[in-house]
Amino acid sequence: TPVEGCAGIIQDVAVGSNGRVFLAVQRGTGLHLVSTDSKGGDAFCVDDQAGLASLEFDYAGKLHLAFEKNHGIEYRQFQTDAPTLKTVRTERAAGAFGYAPVLLAHAGKIFLGYLGESCRPADLDMEFWTGKPWHRRNGLGGYIAVLVLDGDRWRRFALADSQQFAKPIWPKTE
Repeated sequence: TPVEGCAGIIQDVAVGSNGRVFLAVQRGTGLHLVSTDSKGGDAFCVDDQAGLASLEFDYAGKLHLAFEKNHGIEYRQFQTDAPTLKTVRTERAAGAFGYAPVLLAHAGKIFLGYLGESCRPADLDMEFWTGKPWHRRNGLGGYIAVLVLDGDRWRRFALADSQQFAKPIWPKTE
């Protein structure tokens, strides 16, 4: 493994200005933060039911984390100047049907980009609808959005938006 003693799938890596490296590691359905200066890959469990994740350090040295959770995007902010992580902020940044978060710190702001509604990759979408094919929609709509954290408030911007153009009508059978 890239980090000795650390098992799991690396979701993202972030390097702080002090050189401290953090990894977002998926272990089963759990998401963990691991510092490479930890002995034996000590991990901080962020959530036991998480999907894709993104990490970013800002200029003040805070570690930002966004991850998929229950078809939405969760956000966490950590102070990393102590030997152990301290959670500073925790919230659900994006509601229903948010996927694939990406964080970027720039000019004192945090940018959180994500896919919304039905922008899921086709193979994942097919797995989701296999059990109930009658719920499958034609011409799935979706959007690409960016949330900007400026101070304590998120502002949302839709970068691209696509609407559903048809919905199948199923005849009643009796």
